[in-house]
Amino acid sequence: MSKPTFFVVAVAVFLFHGNRFLALRRSTSKAVAPGAWEVVSGKVEQGELPYEAARRETYEKTGITVALDERPVTAYQADYGMAPMIVLVYRGKRLTGEARLSSEHEAMAWITEDEFAQLCRYRELVEAARQAAKLPWCEG
Repeated sequence: MSKPTFFVVAVAVFLFHGNRFLALRRSTSKAVAPGAWEVVSGKVEQGELPYEAARRETYEKTGITVALDERPVTAYQADYGMAPMIVLVYRGKRLTGEARLSSEHEAMAWITEDEFAQLCRYRELVEAARQAAKLPWCEG
């Protein structure tokens, strides 16, 4: 009988303003992926739904209250240090607040998916950006 595999569950949020989304550069003091460009992201806490985690992480990392698509854009597997991780990718728009940096990041920029592809070293996240950008928005 094989040993069960446990995954870290995380969310990533593409926070859009027009055809651009918010990209963040991780602090160089971070243990995991120092200096890497990413989007709003974080781990799902015990007892928390991924959708709720995406809203919470967006507010904690940016000060923005977000309206999210209810369903993830995509999901992918990655490594978090030595642990396997499942990332659920959401897309949203700003409801209230102005973007600010948290202590976890050193820079931010509103960029297109092509610009993100030049900055981000994670192929799965770049592909998620392309998927999120091409989906139509439902108003209502």
